Amino acid sequence: MNITIQADGFAVDQKLTDFIQTKASKLTTFYDKIIDVNVKLSLDSHSKVKEKVVHILCHIPQNNLFVESSAKSFEEATDATIEDLKRQLKRKKEQLN
Repeated sequence: MNITIQADGFAVDQKLTDFIQTKASKLTTFYDKIIDVNVKLSLDSHSKVKEKVVHILCHIPQNNLFVESSAKSFEEATDATIEDLKRQLKRKKEQLN
């Protein structure tokens, strides 16, 4: 599984990159046919408090799953996004069986 992390307008530190890669690599325990995962990090400038937004696009055979979450930190947003993606992967695996 290939994990790609993109930041929209800022540099990502190694600690955050490692955190995201660790969380994303655990997705294979729920669905082992994941081709790749694209993670995009951005800042929501529309609200008064700058919220961090995480978009994850997960490519699986014959389908793509997309999840988006926002929170006060990238770690919180990543956790919420990964949990939503886990639910989608479990549902997709149940549909195949």
